[in-house]
Amino acid sequence: DHVRRVIETYEVEYHKPMFMLLQEEFKGNARYAMQLMVDFAYNMALPTGRAIERACAWLGTDNKSLIFLVASRYDLDGPEIARTYEIEFMRSLNERITEETSFSFQGLLVSLLTRPMRKST
Repeated sequence: DHVRRVIETYEVEYHKPMFMLLQEEFKGNARYAMQLMVDFAYNMALPTGRAIERACAWLGTDNKSLIFLVASRYDLDGPEIARTYEIEFMRSLNERITEETSFSFQGLLVSLLTRPMRKST
């Protein structure tokens, strides 16, 4: 909520969308990180799916990012992440993870993706 209010305040005050500021003022990984923060403020599932795809898309899968993204977000937004990923990339998240990983690591990620959701209390 706080980040969303900061973004909205900036946009009202300067009559400029936050994404334009990010395009003008940041480059590379800094821009990517700032854009993720803005995206997370409005919709957790889409930037998580995009970050998973980015971790898979580079030469050599970024295993640390994959385990972080799957383990930390899936309990909270699991089905929404999977649904959003499939719409955005036209393939299932399980399929993508299976293509990019192998052996025990693949088994771990797939079990995290397919485990029952924790009920909120």
